[in-house]
Amino acid sequence: MSDKAAPAAVKPFLDRLAAGEAPAEALTETLTLLSRRLRLAYAGIETDRDEEPLLASVGERQGGPLMTVELVAGGTRLGSLHLETAPDRDPFRRGDRPLLEEVGAQVGAVVQ
Repeated sequence: MSDKAAPAAVKPFLDRLAAGEAPAEALTETLTLLSRRLRLAYAGIETDRDEEPLLASVGERQGGPLMTVELVAGGTRLGSLHLETAPDRDPFRRGDRPLLEEVGAQVGAVVQ
């Protein structure tokens, strides 16, 4: 699979995440899925919940460019998704942002 097609390939897998799973487990599963499918060195989520923010991450930052995508569900900003590509993969490009925003909307539904 080409690097360019990778973000689009994630959506069908996010659609299959188990409903009713505990939020922290669902976030970790989501980040693990994203990391595998997009070949990421790091993926992290931070939510904007005032009373109980959720933080989850997989992998380690390598010092490369970080792509940040807002997590939105129903028009409400829920947090941020931070992604860093693995050193053996091309970095994200501007053209990847629309697809990654779709992924962010899917992840936002998991966070919600």
